[in-house]
Amino acid sequence: MSWYALHFPAKRLLMNYHLGKLSDSQEIFLFCPEALRLSSEDKHFFLEEQSILRPLKRSSHVIRAMNLLNLSYFTKEEFLRALRSMHAALFDNGFLIVGSNQDAGTPVHGGIYRKSSSGFEEMRRFGNGPPIAETIALFKP
Repeated sequence: MSWYALHFPAKRLLMNYHLGKLSDSQEIFLFCPEALRLSSEDKHFFLEEQSILRPLKRSSHVIRAMNLLNLSYFTKEEFLRALRSMHAALFDNGFLIVGSNQDAGTPVHGGIYRKSSSGFEEMRRFGNGPPIAETIALFKP
């Protein structure tokens, strides 16, 4: 199912977005309703659209990148640029949370990393750990 969505409806939707062909009635929600509500009620919680390949707009204590950091989405250089961007945007001892799963309700394989001067220190793994664990371990800012 996820392969089908990734290769057919999602590709078509993305192509239409880039061509400016999405109608005003078509909405794509990237965040759950609870996160949207919290971002409007709590000034300490915010959601922003940003490119992880560019310096991030503000510093954060936590960056959560679920189903985003996949080695097949980026070249090696882009992937390292994304890690560098997130590392630079985290406050000292800030946390990077990464993970992925196949479909809603399936196990998440990920990890929690703390920013250090030498890169990221793994704090905790869940599931089988993130598929990018080795790349994160080798990352140097």
